[in-house]
Amino acid sequence: YTTEVTAQHKVWQVFRPGKALLDPDTKETLGHEAVFLGTARLTRGGVPSSFLMLTSKQEITRDDRLLAAPRQDISSYVPRPPAKMIKAKVLAMYDGVSFGGPQSVITLNRGKADGLELGHVLAADVAGAEVRNRYKGEKTDYQLPDARNGLVFVFRVFDRISYALVMNATQPIVVGDTVRTP
Repeated sequence: YTTEVTAQHKVWQVFRPGKALLDPDTKETLGHEAVFLGTARLTRGGVPSSFLMLTSKQEITRDDRLLAAPRQDISSYVPRPPAKMIKAKVLAMYDGVSFGGPQSVITLNRGKADGLELGHVLAADVAGAEVRNRYKGEKTDYQLPDARNGLVFVFRVFDRISYALVMNATQPIVVGDTVRTP
């Protein structure tokens, strides 16, 4: 893209387009991840513009994107359960890891449109296992109920997705696990 950059924004964030976030129930695309790479300061506006890299988490390459850094508002995080029943699923783990635990960031398939708000605390469940019973030639399968695994704290909310911090968990949290109003 060739866009003229003005001195209105001094600090910028650098991102790389990530994978699509698909709702596991409807298979609908809820959004796309943006992989945070670092921050930059505008040193000269215009076309082309010049930036000084301030921080970087990964290598920054051609086709990575710049976005003006948002104003840093101080939010009041008041932990509380949602007033209504909300049930969501874990869509992804931050940084593409397979398992999450305390202090991990997870992506949820629910957001403002579903009633989630900044500060909501949700219970994380581990999916109940399927048990196959083979006794005296009789085959019976049982689905164990979901079990409480820990708590997550919602700290960033968009219209259709949210980000939450795992506060505690007795077992690893994985993509597909359920979180709900405690």
